[in-house]
Order: sequence, then structure tokens, then C-alpha cells
Amino acid sequence: MKISIIRSAQEMSALRSTWDMLLPPMRTTIFQDFHWNLLALSMFAGREEPMVVCARASHGTAIVPAVVRRADSTLRLLGEELFDYRTFLHLGDGDTLNAALGVLAERRMPLEVTAMRECDVREPSRKLEKVPFSAAPAVLVSDVSHEDFVARHGRLARNARRLERLGFQLRSYDGTHSALLRSIYHKKAAQDLSSLFRDPVRIEFLVNAALFHPRTVEIFTLECGSRLGAALVTLRDGLVRLQCEAERLGDG
Repeated sequence: MKISIIRSAQEMSALRSTWDMLLPPMRTTIFQDFHWNLLALSMFAGREEPMVVCARASHGTAIVPAVVRRADSTLRLLGEELFDYRTFLHLGDGDTLNAALGVLAERRMPLEVTAMRECDVREPSRKLEKVPFSAAPAVLVSDVSHEDFVARHGRLARNARRLERLGFQLRSYDGTHSALLRSIYHKKAAQDLSSLFRDPVRIEFLVNAALFHPRTVEIFTLECGSRLGAALVTLRDGLVRLQCEAERLGDG
């Protein structure tokens, strides 16, 4: 069994081929993307000490993308406060994953995983204590037709026509529009004193992450000239669209 502990962006970069090998097609989310995790390791290193553990053997390979949170000396997985879903990367039998987790156990620190999808909860992660985290609402395309949606939300068309008369137009952008994305999150932070995005490092992380996969980021806006009245930022993850931010920005 070979155990490696990655503590820097340079060491993390050398792990890419192994990392990508452990990503089963259609089984992981954008939050397991190597570039996003490398960016999180780099940008948040001042508040989260990297401690990514890789265990390799002839019968399997595992990566636990862990960090030590400097504020309270607890263990968590990469992503600071911004990753929705986190998990261990593993291929083969459970011995390598047990070995990687054993390295973390030697630190005798609490381990927090926020949040793990049900399909990722398998041995040995089943042994970890689990608490309910989120039951986010979802809309399945198969559950509602275009006609049914319009019938249920009759005021939407009326409000859209009213905004159009005021000069607002619906526009869309991808993740290459960094200035727009940065502006949306700055405006959101100004409106909400509890917003995560009052932290400029988090905004810059999202702006840079969008550049890695610009087509996965969809930004919808209502604009009138130079005025931005509302914005919706979404993330395309396979067949799923995640809402990252929706806000009436107040410029209109």
C-alpha cells in the first residue's frame, strides 16, 4: 500500500491522472471536477490547510480530498462553503479507502462531509454518522409540460409583458462573462448581510471556476440598457440544472 499526502497545489497537479481515473462516468457531479478542486485548494489555502490523502495498491485506489479548517482544527472535504456535494473517490475494494481514512483518523479531529449524495453513501462511508442536510426542491421535466407550467403560473406572462413595455429584455450569457458574474455576486452581497458572497475570495473562486467550464454556467438577466434589473445564475451538471443564485438586483 502506498500512501501520499498532498499539501500543495503543485503536488495536487501531479495527482490529476489518478483523480480523473477515479471519476466514473455519470456518477459524480461538477463538484468532483479536478480543476474546481485544485482551484479550491489553491484559493482557500489560507483558511483550509490541504491534506488530500491518496492510497494506492494493486487491488484499488482511493482519494480523500480533505483539508484542515484552520479556524477550528476540524477536517472537512475540499470546497470551503461553496461545494454542494462532496465525496471520496475510490476504485477497487474498500481497503484503500479505509487506509486513506485511517490517515485522517490518526489526526483525532472531527470529520465533516457537507453534503454527500445518497448514491455515494457506501462502505466504508456508511460507518460515518449521518445527519439530515437538505431536501432541496426539484422540478422534473417529465412531471410538467410547457402548457401545464404556463397554466399554473398565469401571472408570469403578464409580468413579462409589463417588463417588456418598460424596456427590459431577457438575455443569457455563459461563464466567460466574468465581469457580469462578479457584478451579480457583489450586488447580492450588498443586499444581504448574511450572504456568503460578502467574502470577495468566494466571488473570485466562482468567477475563475466558471472560466474552466464556461458552458456549464448559464446566466439569465433582465436588462434595460445598462440597467440590470434581475439575474439568475445556474449551473448545468449533466442533465441537471442547479440554481446558484436568483435575485432581483434593484437596478431596474
